[in-house]
Amino acid sequence: MVPVSSASVVCRRYAPHILVTAMAFGLALLNPGRAQAACAAAFANCTAYASGAVVSFNGSNYTAAAAIPNNRDCPPNSPYTPATDNWWTNNGSCSGGATPTRTPTTPPGATATRTPTATASGGGGSCSYTTWTQGTNYNPGNIVKYPPNSQYYVCTNANPGYDPTISTWFWSPTTCSGGAGTTPTNAPSGVAKPAEVPADQWSYMVSATQKLGRSADYSWLMAAMDKQESQFGAALGGACASCSDGLMQVEPNTRAAYAGMFSSTFGHAYNHGSYSDQIALGALIIHDKINRFGGTYYQGLVHYNGGDNWVPGATDSYGRVIDAPGYANSVLNYYHGYGGTHQ
Repeated sequence: MVPVSSASVVCRRYAPHILVTAMAFGLALLNPGRAQAACAAAFANCTAYASGAVVSFNGSNYTAAAAIPNNRDCPPNSPYTPATDNWWTNNGSCSGGATPTRTPTTPPGATATRTPTATASGGGGSCSYTTWTQGTNYNPGNIVKYPPNSQYYVCTNANPGYDPTISTWFWSPTTCSGGAGTTPTNAPSGVAKPAEVPADQWSYMVSATQKLGRSADYSWLMAAMDKQESQFGAALGGACASCSDGLMQVEPNTRAAYAGMFSSTFGHAYNHGSYSDQIALGALIIHDKINRFGGTYYQGLVHYNGGDNWVPGATDSYGRVIDAPGYANSVLNYYHGYGGTHQ
């Protein structure tokens, strides 16, 4: 009987401790937020982040899987956030940090000062405006009338003709009672052929630029890509036009993917044996990438080189590692050397 009594004493001695522990465990299950990590500094757009940097966004922490350039998420040029960009890894929910906000951070190469909004004569002054035209360069203070809604907008930061109703960092609504003025003097009317570009290839670039409705200096982008990809054909080693990936180094699977779009845009089936078609296809692909990946030349070039789902360490169909950011920066260096101003 003694062992049983002793056992009873032991149970009575430790039962309250077990009960308290169980209650604490139950409360932890009812309040899982107590186990969440603290939120890191809030994500900021138009900001460069080193590989491995940790930020918080919409209640979760994210780690940069690669170095993030400062123009990857920079309104109005990019739709990316850590929640939608595969360059960021979601570490799970967090608590205790400030709610992230999208601030009007200065995009690369832009001036941070916002020009005051112009007013109509009824508000103390008159103005002169031009009809907004895509691809026209505008400087702070330029006023345009936007044809789709017949409203007026004043340029607050220099831009190459961004849509006033979308790119609100570059434009502000205004009123205007003055008359129509002339197109800004900095509107591109044409660009000169770089000396190193073969005349026939330059004519193909200009033709493709006009067909796609891009601003004139898009031809410089084509020339920069042609130089980067094949040194205007010199790097092809004398191979026939159809014996390699061509002047713009477009791989077979990509050529096939864009075959339908090429035909509908240029009015004929793609001919890989034609330098004209090789340049036109390259122009079409980068045009598509720019439009789908935020509007900047940089983002378009990254995805031209790396594909829609590029991530650091990705390889092409030949097994080569793709340095898409390095490619984009190299092409832009050539383009800016020709006189281009887009980023």
